[in-house]
Amino acid sequence: MSFDKNKLLTTKETAKLLSLGSTTAVLHLIKKKALPNAYKQDSAWKIPLNDIKNILDKRKNSIDTKEAMEILRYNNTTSIIDLINLSIFPNAFKLNGKWRIPLSDIENYKSKSFQSLSTTEAAIELGLSSNAAVSELIRRNIFPNVFKFQGKWRIPRSDFDEYKKIYYDNDYLSIDKIMIILKKSRSAILSYIHAGVFPKSLKLNGSWRVHKDDLKNFESHLVKKKNALKMQRSKYNSNKRIKLNDDPLVKDYLSAKDISDNLNISRYEVHKLFKDNTFNQSMKYGNQWWVPIKEYEKYLIYRKKIELDIENSLTVKEAAKKLGYKNSANIVELINSYNQFPHSFKHNNTWYIPKKEIEEFQMKKVSKNRKIDYTPSVAAKELKEFVDNFDTKIELTETKKLFKQYCSQQINKIKGSNRYVRDRILLYKRFYKKIVSNMNNEIFLLSTEEINSFFQDSSSFKKGEKKILILFLKYVYNQKAIDPEIEFSLLSNGFREKTKELYSPEVFFEIYQYVKNVNIHIPSSVNNRSYANMWVYTILLMTDFIRGQDLILKTPNINLQHLDIDDLKWFNDNHLTDFQIESVIKQLYIHYRHQRSNKTDELLTFIVSPDLKEPLAYGLVISELHRRSVESGLILNTFTEGKYNNIRTEGKISHKRFFDKLDNKYDFLFSSRKMNNTVATYLFYSIAEEDGEDSDLALHLTQVSRSHNRGDSTRRYIQATNKDGSINRVAYNLFKRGHFGWLYNYLIIYLNHLDHVHHTLEDRTRLIENVRDNVSPSHLENLAEFTLNITLPSNESNQNIESFLEEMYNKRKNLVSKLQGYTKSEIQEILVKLSRGNLPSKNENAQCLISPSCINPQLTNCFSCEYVIPNNLILIQLNEEMLRLIKRLKEEENHLLMKRETKFLLHTLFVWKEARLAFGNEVVNTYIPSQKMWDEINKISHKLKLE
Repeated sequence: MSFDKNKLLTTKETAKLLSLGSTTAVLHLIKKKALPNAYKQDSAWKIPLNDIKNILDKRKNSIDTKEAMEILRYNNTTSIIDLINLSIFPNAFKLNGKWRIPLSDIENYKSKSFQSLSTTEAAIELGLSSNAAVSELIRRNIFPNVFKFQGKWRIPRSDFDEYKKIYYDNDYLSIDKIMIILKKSRSAILSYIHAGVFPKSLKLNGSWRVHKDDLKNFESHLVKKKNALKMQRSKYNSNKRIKLNDDPLVKDYLSAKDISDNLNISRYEVHKLFKDNTFNQSMKYGNQWWVPIKEYEKYLIYRKKIELDIENSLTVKEAAKKLGYKNSANIVELINSYNQFPHSFKHNNTWYIPKKEIEEFQMKKVSKNRKIDYTPSVAAKELKEFVDNFDTKIELTETKKLFKQYCSQQINKIKGSNRYVRDRILLYKRFYKKIVSNMNNEIFLLSTEEINSFFQDSSSFKKGEKKILILFLKYVYNQKAIDPEIEFSLLSNGFREKTKELYSPEVFFEIYQYVKNVNIHIPSSVNNRSYANMWVYTILLMTDFIRGQDLILKTPNINLQHLDIDDLKWFNDNHLTDFQIESVIKQLYIHYRHQRSNKTDELLTFIVSPDLKEPLAYGLVISELHRRSVESGLILNTFTEGKYNNIRTEGKISHKRFFDKLDNKYDFLFSSRKMNNTVATYLFYSIAEEDGEDSDLALHLTQVSRSHNRGDSTRRYIQATNKDGSINRVAYNLFKRGHFGWLYNYLIIYLNHLDHVHHTLEDRTRLIENVRDNVSPSHLENLAEFTLNITLPSNESNQNIESFLEEMYNKRKNLVSKLQGYTKSEIQEILVKLSRGNLPSKNENAQCLISPSCINPQLTNCFSCEYVIPNNLILIQLNEEMLRLIKRLKEEENHLLMKRETKFLLHTLFVWKEARLAFGNEVVNTYIPSQKMWDEINKISHKLKLE
């Protein structure tokens, strides 16, 4: 593409050229000065084409953090952001709020990893027995350009060769040789090294070495100092104090004035040195203070050390700025209360902290915050090393081998958080330690009595370890083809099923109303990330059936690009529009479509109550802005802690403060598990009523929503309680599914008619009336409302529209007749299959009543089929299909083909109408912009063929 650098574009043209979704994104780029030469002309922005070319060039020659993560084989984008913060990618930049990394930086980083050595390789080259000594050299910054690649230290070959050259250099002398040359003690030499007198000195394999140049300079310095002192005495002799200098008592002393002249400091500063007892051996003689020359020499060494220390240190104010603390008081607290900087010192009432200690503290801070991705492969390696290094008797060699095989198999099946995987590995370690300590023979050779002793109450094996023993025994016997005399089990001890606690309908309703109060929660959420996270978490628990752990790990980060919100201050004067709310919630719907539970690997079912959409959207947007400010990987990251990402599903103290403003007349205490149980129970009763008291179907639908794979697992979440109107009313809004359309509604109502269920809720009554209308010719005629919005040619006949509607009605009427012949169990089976997604259609987000059969195999989608049962996410595909048909009609000239495309378009318009009736115009407008769509339809109205 050739660019005219003088050409000017509008914001709309710029958005199109940069593939941005709206002009708002362009305004954001202008605000961030990414388009530096943009200017306003007659209240409209003008953007030079050259500015856009610069952005395109940057984008073309760079990648985002996710792509960098995949190229460099990291497990998350947080590692890439850490590298950016450490200036590993020096040319990284932000574009539209997201990091971009030049490909040249990536290549440099990758090439470094191949022109470098590991700590093990470095140790081998230096002839060291282990890499621990090399790690110590890294800690002491001997290799200035050392870096980490895939979590391990790499030493650049140039750094290593430089060190190696010094390592074998004969110009470096040991302390023992220096002691002989200078006739000084070891402690004196070490004090000189620490004072910086020998700046080229270095420590090799734990021993200090001093360069010959430093020694030569030091000897020269001693000679000069000696001559200077002689000259100083000569000066004294020519002064009025000749008599005093002749006095043997001050022959080897310097006066306060001598020190003042020599150091070029005021007499006041000299007297302060005396006052502070800097010179312990000073004396007052002849109305003057005198200091022994030897003590003065020591002071000069100390003074030089202080000057060097200050040069290599930062003040507390400078340290606070570097470490990101608000003020210097935080640093002073780290010094005094936590001893974080052991070599910090005070000079002239000012604290100084060595730069090296600040860097070490910074690295510790980064290391502490860096999470360990405790994958099954990491866990397996750790457990294998433990078993291999454990002192196992030679008689148990086969048992050891079998246990490693068994663990390898089990670890591959583990699902869950880092913390859960870590806990399982620790349990396997404890079990192995106990089993091999309590056996003197291979496990498959033990008698039934010996094994049974492990299960007794007096046994040292705990319940979890006994469970592993049962599974391990089964594995061993299977591998050895042994048929055991008995099957070992814990059932004889009996299981006591825990009673599942629930929140009463009154408490549940109180919390439900509390989380909806956006005016209370917005200010606190803006000021506190934990508060905002707890708002989101509580709403999701109250409206969904996803475990707390899955919510924390799988709630997606929110794309704010099209919302035009980039700062928490936005909420001081603004409110989310309905369109913005729906845009946020839509992201959750789309994200959870293919997410699976960590515990059961079942697909998660995401549902949100309509009246909780607004508070949830506010909480998510605010949490996302907090997440970006700290560059965290998870939007709900405040619920994790430690390097293994331990998940606190019950929340921390900071989270519990979310409920401080609650009028807590029922003594509410937050529990994520209790909330899960409560919502699942209310779902059960809501569906039981919806289903005509059929508890089997209710249990199954609850099971699907809870992402369980067995019915008995679900029963543990259903706690008996009185079924009354309050539960019904509290639960009613929780369980509106994403399915819509006349056929889905008819199935539910027809099932209720079979049981003659009496509905008391006004909403239920209206639903029945709507469904009855929905299968009548009068309701079908509402489709004509669409055609009234289209500017049709005058010669088009209403008779043609009526004919089309009559055809649709007849198809529906025939289908209703068929359904009336279904039994209650057949309708139930259809609803169960729908709830599990077992009736697939050609459209991803729709199901088919007669699946896997198809009455229209020649069609590529199901929009025109009377057997289709759509889901709200089909609106994404519907928007694409409508635009495709409009484009075809624009380009088509063949009369027959235009007639066919017109018919398909009218079917899509009908589905659009049903969606608007089911969800409301504002919700559907998020997926299909109404005004924009009608503008497009009007453009091809003259081509619609309805005859």
